[in-house]
Amino acid sequence: ENDWGQTTPALDRLEERGLAPKELYADAGYPTPAAILEASERGVDLRSPVKLTAAAEGGEVVGRDAFEFSVDGHVLACPKGHAPCHHAVQRMPGCEIPELHAFFDGALCRACPLRGRCVARGNATGRWWVRIEPRLVARDRAYQRQKTKEWWGDYSIRSGIEATNS
Repeated sequence: ENDWGQTTPALDRLEERGLAPKELYADAGYPTPAAILEASERGVDLRSPVKLTAAAEGGEVVGRDAFEFSVDGHVLACPKGHAPCHHAVQRMPGCEIPELHAFFDGALCRACPLRGRCVARGNATGRWWVRIEPRLVARDRAYQRQKTKEWWGDYSIRSGIEATNS
């Protein structure tokens, strides 16, 4: 069976046995955006390789972790320091439920050197936006954190269980 979406059931089983972890090392099937957020809310540091969609113009993806947020989860500034024009909850095409978005000045975004690598997206009307759901912010922060040698050093403990399973 695929591991995708199994973080919550795994954490439930561990908690039922009185074995709730502070850190959970898992393979790449576990870290859905919702799972990363839920694990964090349970006080569990889910350590599992996170993948982001490749940047359209090559280079490193500039994720939500590079944006500045207020305590209430609204964007204060993009990675280049520009404040959003406004925030709104909208259901975008392809999304099942309405989500919080920060909207930016399209002229600034189109001229930005990060364009094509940034999670901000635009359309023909000139509006640029970033989806800022907490689960996506948590996923992008997890992705950023895994770029360190320390993270991968800690994560190497997974090789023991993989060898056992093999």
